[in-house]
Amino acid sequence: MRGDIARLGRCTAVTTQGEDTIKRSKPFKYAYEKEIVMYAYFKKLTYFSTECIYSPDGTSSFFLFYYFLMIKEGT
Repeated sequence: MRGDIARLGRCTAVTTQGEDTIKRSKPFKYAYEKEIVMYAYFKKLTYFSTECIYSPDGTSSFFLFYYFLMIKEGT
């Protein structure tokens, strides 16, 4: 969470609006990333993807590395 509790409260709503801002809608909030990519592909929209900079240091990648290593060694 990195200590940004106030932002978490603002970002969880499907629509957001401040006192002096325009109402914003988040139509893809509950859509999976794969579905969003397919939507962009079929609508011929420009789409680019980048890997999350934090993903190599994630806990799951650590366990997956050793899991695949064990499979490769046959243990």
